[in-house]
Amino acid sequence: MACRECGAWRENDPSKLHGGMPQHLIALRQARASYVFAQNESRGYNKFLVLMIFLRMSIIIILCFFLLAVGAWLFTLRGVVKKQASVTIGETILRIEVADTAMARMKGLSGHAPLADDEGMFFVFDAPGNYGFWMKGMTFPIDIVWIRGDKVVSVTENVPIPKSVFDLKTYYPPELVDRILEINAGIVEKYGLRVGDAVLFFQ
Repeated sequence: MACRECGAWRENDPSKLHGGMPQHLIALRQARASYVFAQNESRGYNKFLVLMIFLRMSIIIILCFFLLAVGAWLFTLRGVVKKQASVTIGETILRIEVADTAMARMKGLSGHAPLADDEGMFFVFDAPGNYGFWMKGMTFPIDIVWIRGDKVVSVTENVPIPKSVFDLKTYYPPELVDRILEINAGIVEKYGLRVGDAVLFFQ
């Protein structure tokens, strides 16, 4: 009868069977156990290493997205923030916010708090054009003063707040302009602003 571990015959060499296990089998089992332990330890280390690499990459990606978002926000903010200045039309002096960037002009007075009677928003363009304006997001009615160079060329009075987005109307100047002043409704009549008035813009 042979032992499954070493093939030794019980009747020939009982000292090499279980209870008196051969030394080479003991060494073999120990080596096998050490190998299995080392393999498990290696797998555990590799998993830990992969996890650490994944975490580091995730942190780097999150930081990149954060920096991009902050950069985009700062760029947008720089374009939307309006400069403070003053403008004289005829004999009337108004304190104005200057919208001279694409972002600032796009935002305009949308969502803006109501203006005082001596306040307005002054839109400045690089070249004369047929620029259209609408009342999207507005909370109060306005007068629009259309300007080319240093002269008022037209006025549009009492532009109302739209009742809904379906009621939005676009307002255009009667001729090409490069500056537009938006003020509270009724200010054109109150201060007697009219076509031909001289316009002086002070930044």
